[in-house]
Amino acid sequence: MRKRWMILFSVIILIGILIIIILICGKENSNSADVGDIDVGDVDVGNIEVKSNDKKIEEIVKEKYTFYDMQNIKKFMAQNNVGNISVEVSENDNLQIETESMITVYRKKDLERIKENIKIQENLETDMCKIGIISKENGEELWEWLEKNIEDYNVSVDLNIKIPQNMNEITLEAECGNIKVNGLDGSLNIKGKVGNIVANQCQLMENCILQTRTGNISILLCDDLMNDAFVDMVTKTGNIEINLAGNAIEYTEKKEDLIEGTIDKKYDINANVRTGLVKVVK
Repeated sequence: MRKRWMILFSVIILIGILIIIILICGKENSNSADVGDIDVGDVDVGNIEVKSNDKKIEEIVKEKYTFYDMQNIKKFMAQNNVGNISVEVSENDNLQIETESMITVYRKKDLERIKENIKIQENLETDMCKIGIISKENGEELWEWLEKNIEDYNVSVDLNIKIPQNMNEITLEAECGNIKVNGLDGSLNIKGKVGNIVANQCQLMENCILQTRTGNISILLCDDLMNDAFVDMVTKTGNIEINLAGNAIEYTEKKEDLIEGTIDKKYDINANVRTGLVKVVK
């Protein structure tokens, strides 16, 4: 009798062990079941968006600004972070600026917010007028504001400027963009980091600087030089082209990467590149 109970007890234990094994295996199979592909669509987690299909939103926005009564202002300065600068002479005493902003974002609300915030700021200091691009919201430089407030964006603002004839000390600065001046009279101080510089038929005077880190520099002289000037042109990576427009040049030094000389006994020229060539066109 005792032997039968021992056998029965052993059978019960074996059955219990088998039940436990079956339960464990069943749980593992349920965890590894193939549920197919799950489409979660757009997931908005606070300020982070996970998108199944990113679609760019692009728009070009144009605006015009006019600043009146600039006849007593002699100096002009324009600064741009991302975008081109173009300057020529106005037909009156007003300063006229046309902006062309290229905006790329992924959310409609970001597009509208950026459009509302692009503003040209004019600062007058005695005989100088300074132009910059700021945010309407808090007056910060536009790209500083963008960095703090917009997650994914690409914004450039081109400045097309007409200045009155009396502005004859011109300073232009661009972080990333081309700078072009046409038909100006006066001293030029043009500096860029990434972009080309073009100066066409300007009557230069005093000390002029055309300088960029990465980009080409091109200057087309007037055929009748009227003033004495020193013109310093420097690019680290790029070429320099000097179009004499029929004027004569006397070289003091002439190399592939360096030109020094005097043009028409009026312009002292220094053109220097680190990686590139200097070319003189007669």
